[in-house]
Amino acid sequence: MRVTPSLSIAAASLWLPDTVSTAEEAAARGAVRLRTAREEGIVQLPQCHDRTVPGMVLEAARAALARAGRTAGDIDLLLHSWAFDRGQGHWLPHYRIAGLLGSRRCHAVGIRQECNGGAGALEAGAARMIADRALTTVLITSGDNFTELHCDRWRGMAVGTPLGDGAAALVLTRGAGPLVVEAIASVSDPSIESDFPSRDPFTPPGGADLRPLAEVSDNWRIQERLRSCLERAALQVLEETGIAPSDPSIRVVLPARSGRTGVATVIIPALPAPLREKVRLYGSHTGHLGAGDLLANVADVLDGTPPPPGSRALFLSTGMGSIATCLLVRAEDATGRHRPGAAPARRSGEPAR
Repeated sequence: MRVTPSLSIAAASLWLPDTVSTAEEAAARGAVRLRTAREEGIVQLPQCHDRTVPGMVLEAARAALARAGRTAGDIDLLLHSWAFDRGQGHWLPHYRIAGLLGSRRCHAVGIRQECNGGAGALEAGAARMIADRALTTVLITSGDNFTELHCDRWRGMAVGTPLGDGAAALVLTRGAGPLVVEAIASVSDPSIESDFPSRDPFTPPGGADLRPLAEVSDNWRIQERLRSCLERAALQVLEETGIAPSDPSIRVVLPARSGRTGVATVIIPALPAPLREKVRLYGSHTGHLGAGDLLANVADVLDGTPPPPGSRALFLSTGMGSIATCLLVRAEDATGRHRPGAAPARRSGEPAR
């Protein structure tokens, strides 16, 4: 989807708890081999014990709105995503978040695409703004807390994909902003769904005959089809914008926050050759943040050294089932650039190999 008229990411924020689980601690209790964690490039995982998911998201959303110079009253549409349902009462999280923010008029919608939720919410928000010119401010949020997961967070969903707690928020507006959204595309292959266990991957197994996710993660057919989805999504945004993969304006490619194994076997082979050396990883101190990886990566880009005006970044996201989303943005030297605020310190992206 080529994004016209112009939409911009005015601000983004990533909230992480202060408490972490280190690779050394996890190795000591037998949850992971220290060598494996180091090979995957995962140093620690944030873990939250003192907030509900809506409370976590509230922190990220308030920070993003403040940086964008907006208030809760400015929000026309709120799109919230999550991967792990902790079953906290009957309240739907998107309505609870809108209420906690103090909004009295925004339309709140929940998006469930497993780990592609944040990307799917951003795509849905952009499509709504293109279709309805009355919308001027859309808030995209995600949040996951894996404390009550039925298995150790270091074992995660797949090989090299340990799970971290966190929340992210992004403010999408019209006109100029620090990051202009040029295109976003999603490609699905529902035929992969039958190759996964017939259950929600974040809930306890309900039958003895279900395959463990670690086994599924090694399935070559799933990897092959997911690579195809990623390749098609990336080529679609480039073709729609008329930008060649070798265009030097593309400075960085940011995939979902998995370990190096997943990036090497699925992400890098799916990219056109000129883009493979531009892959950078941001997950060494967070692990996989459920539905929020893409939003978190945008926040880290904005919290770091401002990208040169005219430079571009490609953000990749995937979800089980399966779907892949690609987002292409262009940096602008816009008035009202992202306000850093009191965000936790970020580490710059690391080379994928």
